[in-house]
Amino acid sequence: IPSTFSLQYKDDELYMRLRRKTYQTLQDSSNSVAVPYDFEPQFNLNYRKRWGNWVFNTQAESVHFTHPNTTNYARGWRHILYPSISYEWRQPGMFLIPKVGIHATQYNLNYVPTKNGIAYDKNASRALPIVSVDSGLIMERRTKWFGKDVIQTLEPRLYYAYIPYRNQTQIWNFDSALADLDFSRIYTENLFTGSDRIAQANQITTGVTSRILSQMTGEELIQGSIAQRYYFDEQSVTLPNASLSNTTRKSDVLAAMSGRVAKDLWAQAFVQYNMDNDRFLRSDAGIRWQPGFRKVLNVGYHENRILSEPSRTIYASTQFPVSYLSNNLYAVGRINYNLKSKKVNNLYAGFEYAKDCWIFRLVAQREQIGNNKANNSIYFQLELKLQVL
Repeated sequence: IPSTFSLQYKDDELYMRLRRKTYQTLQDSSNSVAVPYDFEPQFNLNYRKRWGNWVFNTQAESVHFTHPNTTNYARGWRHILYPSISYEWRQPGMFLIPKVGIHATQYNLNYVPTKNGIAYDKNASRALPIVSVDSGLIMERRTKWFGKDVIQTLEPRLYYAYIPYRNQTQIWNFDSALADLDFSRIYTENLFTGSDRIAQANQITTGVTSRILSQMTGEELIQGSIAQRYYFDEQSVTLPNASLSNTTRKSDVLAAMSGRVAKDLWAQAFVQYNMDNDRFLRSDAGIRWQPGFRKVLNVGYHENRILSEPSRTIYASTQFPVSYLSNNLYAVGRINYNLKSKKVNNLYAGFEYAKDCWIFRLVAQREQIGNNKANNSIYFQLELKLQVL
């Protein structure tokens, strides 16, 4: 249960935030979970300035980590400064964006325990240059799609990143983890989330996207993408107690497709395919029927073989007005069914009443927490909306 207090400022070039975030963790001996770190406090600053095609960007953060377990967890300050400059060269049909920056980190920790024989450095520091080049082409042609005049695009993309190796085993890990491989991450420089691990990089990502657009309206009717990353060097930066990654010198293949298949019907699909083992590691497929405002039905299938316990689930969710009772009353629901255990993982069902200035929700939930155990709960939520004229 998080508690957050923040003060923010934002304009066209500058964003600042001062935040305090703490957690209350509900658990017992039969359902033990890892207690997260508290941020007491956290300060973020992002500054972005453009001069013609040149873009200067600075990201800064100072955060003080605390934890209720004062024996097994480190605590103290972490300071980050990441200035970068890029040149955005864009022309009709092509773009080229080289970028160079320096990611600097300084730790000032009050306490660091020794774990697995590693003596972590209380005052560790790290400065890494980061170089990347993003490039692509956008080619178009006019054609027909089921009798309609459309524009088909072909958009190949090439992304290169270089970061030299630094030994980071003596740096305490507060928030880094190996990032999921998806289209939002494959064209990025760091393999890890968070800021405690910066992966070495000498890698190139290749991909291509194709879209079909309506000539009359510009609406995207369908799009498909495929991408894969290639590593010129093996990865030597790892998380604590984790093995080396990307030793095969190439990532899994990502492929996705989505589009409007009928007037009120949309479909999407995603797969992650491992070429070495000739198997699909993740797959997701779904359809969305949306005949009007606040009228929607989603149905989908998800499979994940990367997890220590692979999962296969089907899910459905909906929101529809209950017009015979009130024009402002809506029924909402969601169900997630585990095909492997043949049990309902979670089920939500309830009502939402929406007016101009407030929304009230009443939802019942059933969540599976074990083979033969489930939690049943009821939620009330009142949301107030302030309109400033």
